Amino acid sequence: MCDHPAHRLPHDVRGVDVVGQVDGLRDPAERLVWRAGRPRDRYVLDLWIHHVLLCANGWSGTSRMVARGHDVLFRPVPHDAADTMLSDLVLLWEVGQALPLLFFPEPSREWAEAVAEGVQDPDLRRWPPRSYDCPRLPLLLGSRNPFAPWFDPRGLVPSPALTAPALADRIWGQALRFLVLDLGGTD
Repeated sequence: MCDHPAHRLPHDVRGVDVVGQVDGLRDPAERLVWRAGRPRDRYVLDLWIHHVLLCANGWSGTSRMVARGHDVLFRPVPHDAADTMLSDLVLLWEVGQALPLLFFPEPSREWAEAVAEGVQDPDLRRWPPRSYDCPRLPLLLGSRNPFAPWFDPRGLVPSPALTAPALADRIWGQALRFLVLDLGGTD
């Protein structure tokens, strides 16, 4: 089984040139990504962002990640919706170039899943998360949980739209709407 050549994607979003290539396109209807280990949420997000970029360029296929005992699948995103999502992701990237965003892949996904299931004020007691892999973050937050209802983001974020729960909803909330299959969960 051989992948097709990488797909080059020039795309202008909000005046930002998004250029590069996307590997793993097996045929016009499927992108397949392999991981040797378990798919951490940051890898699922990578799959999602590339999927949105492809769909914003008119592609209408699925994106699948196969990893050790896990399978993740995103269904096609309509072009207009993908273009809007990509614009929002680029906006967040631009903001993130100027200040740290309170976005953490694992607890953000946990929050967004709980909200999608109708849980009011999901309780994320596990802070920092097990996959805490940013050694500089304690300098910013210490042991304060940015998802806790009592967390005061003043001085950290310039807008309520950039709090940890709001970012979780903006990023994972969209991805979860198109996530068809996630067998095995992520660690």
